[in-house]
Amino acid sequence: MKRRTFLNNLALIGWILPDLYRTDVKKKSQNTCMKEMQKNWIWLRPAGQLSLDELKKEFSRLKLSGIDAVLALCYDGRYAYYGSQVVPVKSRFLEEILPLAKSHDLEVHAWIFSLICNMDSIIESHQDWFNINRDLKSSCAEPPYVGYYRWLCPSHPEVVQFVQNIVTELCQYSELAGIQLDYIRYPDVILPKRLQGKYGLVQDRELPEFDFCYCDICRKNFEAISNKDPLNLESPENDLDWRSFREQKISSLVSKFAGIVRKENKTISAAVFATPTLAKKYVRQDWSNWDLDAVFPMIYHNFYDQEVKWIEQATKEGKMALSDRMALYSGVFIPSIPAEDLHAVLKRVRAGGADGISFYSWNAMTAAHWQVLGEK
Repeated sequence: MKRRTFLNNLALIGWILPDLYRTDVKKKSQNTCMKEMQKNWIWLRPAGQLSLDELKKEFSRLKLSGIDAVLALCYDGRYAYYGSQVVPVKSRFLEEILPLAKSHDLEVHAWIFSLICNMDSIIESHQDWFNINRDLKSSCAEPPYVGYYRWLCPSHPEVVQFVQNIVTELCQYSELAGIQLDYIRYPDVILPKRLQGKYGLVQDRELPEFDFCYCDICRKNFEAISNKDPLNLESPENDLDWRSFREQKISSLVSKFAGIVRKENKTISAAVFATPTLAKKYVRQDWSNWDLDAVFPMIYHNFYDQEVKWIEQATKEGKMALSDRMALYSGVFIPSIPAEDLHAVLKRVRAGGADGISFYSWNAMTAAHWQVLGEK
């Protein structure tokens, strides 16, 4: 994919942003210049408290504010928000919003929690599916950091089939434009700096209780190709073979799902850690080499004790690593961005060379944020 050109003037953000970042559409802007536009996204959780009429108003606001596509939560590791035959159904949010999105010319992509799992039936019957840390404790019985951090192991064929079933049935929705994989990784072996303080941790190395996965299948598979049992490694964090083994497990999973999604003429993307370097270090994601149509790096600057200007730096690192093999949409964390700083964030994303921006999330947007995005 060739790098797209960008608007040259951000002085009137109230009317420029709705035209900023559109994909594959050329439009005449108010300054009469023909520009190749790109794409704006927003993550959208089920809005059960809203009536249908209220939802219609929200989708109108999305369109008026320059949003082109929504990443709609369809599976959160416990419930489905569509008519699933695989996962317990909490609501049919997807079915509600698809016609609304179509009427407002908005794309809908299904956002799923890939390897997080808190389903009662799986916890009760398939505890062997879950990741095991270097202390040989299961993330099912003892979740790291927070209670919902129960992680499935990508080495288990049954786990792969389970997630594949969710992806496959979502692909049957003809109105759906694509699938986004979230939590497609291992648990955080190291947290971003500010989050370490939140949990009272100092993670200056890979600690055994946060280092996954050492289940029997992972150990057997790794030993078969390396003649090494990872439990016996003197320094597991410095063993390149062991690091690569886990990165490849996730990469293979992504490729498998990509094949399924593309057969249905849909696109596939993933929410990933902020930069390729941090993703490898913290969660075993080698995302710059994944087989995807787009990535959404979560460039949540405050998590890393960084200023807004770091968004530009992180975006540049991602774009350079990708070499235009896929699109990159910089993800920004709205709860940490006052409305008066949003203009500066947009400038940093554009300066970093992103193919667009994604806002996390709709639920966190205030009237002041919408005003900046150009709502009339």
